[in-house]
Amino acid sequence: MKRLVVLLACLLAPAAAHAESPKNVNLEFKVATWYVPAVDSGTFAINPATASPYTPYDDVFGGGSFLLFQARADYLFYSGVFGTAAGGGGLGYGQKSGHGYLSDGVTRATDSTTLHQLPLDFGVLYAYDWLAHNYSIPVVPYGRFDFVYDFWWFTNGVGDTSSYDAPDGTSSDGYGGTWGYRLAGGVRLLLDVFAPAMARTFDVDFGVNNSYLLVEYVWSKVDDFGSSKSIRLGDEGYVNFGLAFEF
Repeated sequence: MKRLVVLLACLLAPAAAHAESPKNVNLEFKVATWYVPAVDSGTFAINPATASPYTPYDDVFGGGSFLLFQARADYLFYSGVFGTAAGGGGLGYGQKSGHGYLSDGVTRATDSTTLHQLPLDFGVLYAYDWLAHNYSIPVVPYGRFDFVYDFWWFTNGVGDTSSYDAPDGTSSDGYGGTWGYRLAGGVRLLLDVFAPAMARTFDVDFGVNNSYLLVEYVWSKVDDFGSSKSIRLGDEGYVNFGLAFEF
């Protein structure tokens, strides 16, 4: 009888060691590509050199995209046959440099200027991952909705916060924040399916229940909900790539 008990204990030990840890938190690390803030869609004074409204983002920064790095944490409040639902928030950072104009609105400044963005977001996530975890189908579709508050500021060539002097004599602070919202939809690729032994080790050693690669398409509108006086930082179409981990 004693030998039978020892044998059963030895057989059951590996199963207990390989049992998945609890899943409570989702962490994401992403980088946005092709992100171009909609600054030039706002209302601006007339440029005397062109007799048309200024396009500050294009004029100062040359248009084009820049990288926006983001990190996010969500609490998983539901996980079951209908998928996974979570809520939380995140933080990002990106910047783009260029050369502005002097107060006449025509002469290009030799000093550089840099636009900094620090978006904060909070919202909800839904992912249909039941098939992935129960039938090893690695593709997990998901969607997200977030409210966004995007801190922004401009710095000059020596790193000091700058201000803007318009041709009409008015002056604007070189910092502020803009409210908005963001919609995202994408797919996650469950890496555990391709390397189950490594996934078990990752779980035992670090408590990481699941690991994913992700790609998502993002539509954002960050303009203080339509205000004509706000700097506009949304982009109606860019792509995020990244990693996600569930603990």
